[in-house]
Amino acid sequence: MQIYDKTYALQGTEGSYSYEALIKYHGGSIEADYNCFDTFEEVFETVISGKARYGILPIENSSTGSITTVFDLLNQHTVNIVGEVTLRITHHLVAPVMTDVANIQTVYSHIQGFEQSKNFFKAHPHLNFIPYKNTALSAKRVSESGREDEAAVASRLAAEIHKLHIIEENINDQNNNFTRFIIISLEDGQTEASDKISIVSVVDHTPGSLYKMLSCFENAHLNLLKIESRPLRGRPWEYSFYIDFEGNLNDENVKRAVDELKYNARTFKILGNYCSGEGK
Repeated sequence: MQIYDKTYALQGTEGSYSYEALIKYHGGSIEADYNCFDTFEEVFETVISGKARYGILPIENSSTGSITTVFDLLNQHTVNIVGEVTLRITHHLVAPVMTDVANIQTVYSHIQGFEQSKNFFKAHPHLNFIPYKNTALSAKRVSESGREDEAAVASRLAAEIHKLHIIEENINDQNNNFTRFIIISLEDGQTEASDKISIVSVVDHTPGSLYKMLSCFENAHLNLLKIESRPLRGRPWEYSFYIDFEGNLNDENVKRAVDELKYNARTFKILGNYCSGEGK
């Protein structure tokens, strides 16, 4: 029986959006049953080494699109996607003292926080944006500095943890701003309730090859949810395709479709069959 140091590994720290997503996925407080890391790669390595049972990673934002580094790591490493959770992302400008935004000179944030709040920064061109590891660590940094001319883009939870004041609320461009997180593991998370399948595939670099693969979904009447292309290393202008679609691998129709997908692909890998996080 595998003995894990921790149940979860996450990129970020207490108060980060990954931390909030983990609490939501877990269904409540996670106490000390997790370790935090600076990079996505470290989360994968921790799960693969057996030091954590699960890793949680952001993979897609509704405003800024896919987090391509995570897609590349899924292809490089042998892990399974065993779940997902969707979290509403709301950014705030937070600072050590309650002040006016006109008094702020420097703002720290993960690049995603900036990308998702471009209109706010356009409206305040005097702000000097400095990319940082993540939003929660940005909040921690300005809290520790105590400088009245510094602020961070972070969540309300991060502001509470680091005892910061919210000087501008809801600065993200879109109110319906969501990030989808995946849960990875060495285990197989498939159950009878699993309703979403993720694969990665490479097709021949010939006319019609991608069409043949995608036609498998129409032939089987399966709902294609997402397709993402990523460059193949060492093969300029050729791509691997990450695909999400609805289904359960125990279903005979899905099995036939998967067989057809494999037949039309140069390489084919199932990343996971798990429960969609839309309802969580």
